[in-house]
Amino acid sequence: METQRKALPIHNIRNDLIDKLKTSQVIVVSGGTGSGKSTQCPQYILEDAIQNNQGSTTKILVTQPRRIAAISVSERVSQERYEKDASSDNSSVGYAVRFKSKKPRNIGGSIEFVTTGILLRRLLGDDSLLQDISHVMIDEVHERDINTDFLLILFRDLLKKRPDLKLILMSATLDAESFGEYFASNNLTTEVPVLSVPAKPRHPVEVHYLEDLLKMNDEDNYNNNIETEEEQEDDSSRKDTSSTSSSSSSSYTKKNNKIDFRVTMTGLVSEIALHLSQIETDSDRSGSILCFLPGMDEIKQCMKYIEENCSRDLRNKIQILPLHSTIPQDDQQKVFLPAKPGTIKLILSTNIAESSVTIDDVLAVVDSGLVREMNFDAQTAMNAMETNPTSKASATQRLGRAGRVAPGKCYRLYTRSNLSLMDDRPTPEIQRTALEATCLQTCSLINSSSDDDSDDNTDITGVEDFLSRAMDPPVDGAIAFAMDRLTKLGAIATNHNRNGREYLTPLGRTLARLPLDPATGKMLVMGVVMKCLDPLLTAASCFSSRNAF
Repeated sequence: METQRKALPIHNIRNDLIDKLKTSQVIVVSGGTGSGKSTQCPQYILEDAIQNNQGSTTKILVTQPRRIAAISVSERVSQERYEKDASSDNSSVGYAVRFKSKKPRNIGGSIEFVTTGILLRRLLGDDSLLQDISHVMIDEVHERDINTDFLLILFRDLLKKRPDLKLILMSATLDAESFGEYFASNNLTTEVPVLSVPAKPRHPVEVHYLEDLLKMNDEDNYNNNIETEEEQEDDSSRKDTSSTSSSSSSSYTKKNNKIDFRVTMTGLVSEIALHLSQIETDSDRSGSILCFLPGMDEIKQCMKYIEENCSRDLRNKIQILPLHSTIPQDDQQKVFLPAKPGTIKLILSTNIAESSVTIDDVLAVVDSGLVREMNFDAQTAMNAMETNPTSKASATQRLGRAGRVAPGKCYRLYTRSNLSLMDDRPTPEIQRTALEATCLQTCSLINSSSDDDSDDNTDITGVEDFLSRAMDPPVDGAIAFAMDRLTKLGAIATNHNRNGREYLTPLGRTLARLPLDPATGKMLVMGVVMKCLDPLLTAASCFSSRNAF
């Protein structure tokens, strides 16, 4: 285990990380996926503290954007620290996600992995100064979801109140310097150190675009059609004896391993996955084929397509594994188990496998070029999940999943021209979603802070001033629009005796605790008052999910 740890690229900056933390309050660590940032950096800090007799006061909090990442990284770190019984009360490693937690030991140094939402709740609650925490590490900060941006705003102010608190930002992109500039502009320090993890030599990866696949497949399909007609004439008797295998009307069999491009996107991903699975099993190689899809609906369609169109012999050699945040935790962990000899793990995943988790044995990647993300729907004036093209940065992340253990392949189901038209990086969520819920949480934070120490927060004049301090502030008018809606809902009001600062009404305090759009939350509250909750629950479910049609 120790040999594997030292072989990771992150080990090259171990001493630099420890030295910089002695002189800087904020550090940025930039490195590619699989470099070991998430698992090793917290251990380096704790190990150094123990060597310097400061282990008992070192408590490290590491945020992850997703539940599966927080749990899987926690279990990996427990193994590396030789804590076989990770569930014991004496374990130095723990995690906390929604509806599930395993706390680390209370006495002595510890590392706790939490989701960004859990840390936000903690900051908005009684422990707003994180009194017991010595180090906070925000992982995958480049994803720029709204919770991460909210955390960055909070920590800019918190670091002034807690000079002893250390903050480490970990990013997998090339623009890591922008995070350092954001904190340096807060007069915390003149410069924030940025440590870049040297890239580990990788195996070559062949990249195929959609036009390449079409070109390679044209001649094969033509020849295949001729062969099929001849077989239908000459082998009709054989067909009668093999009705069981032909009843699935498969477009892909072992003898006819050509890709049919006359299918939908999910069918095309399935066809290529089956094609690659056949090649790898014929070569007697074991590993994973990772397919990136927009959401759970597409994952289910692919699973159905593969079941219906896979030959019996190949089906016995592949294991279909969906990977999505809604899947039970035990099923999610199956993707990390090594494939059996001569078999292939066919992993159908969303962008959860881009950077949050690392699967070691990926042989090939199938990239649909699509991502499902939250966007503001002007017709309903609510957030809605939409399927959009991914970004260049995400495409690079997906490509990097192959070539870790052996020469790999990446099939991009979009053209080179489509790639050139993609955005360089994902648009921050705070700039593309409705801000009612965010404004409500911000107002709750400002109110609770001003109640605790009214003199320390006079520099914050209101919700709009607070959110304008984000790394990439919301677009003009978005905050005013959200505040106007909240006022009309009766969730907030203005206190003219306190410089016009907004405050939460009793209804607003209730809505702030509900994980719903404020308008939907008020509808449910009124349903309880009017004693007609059942039909409104159905309506709320429809409003909170994508169009069923």
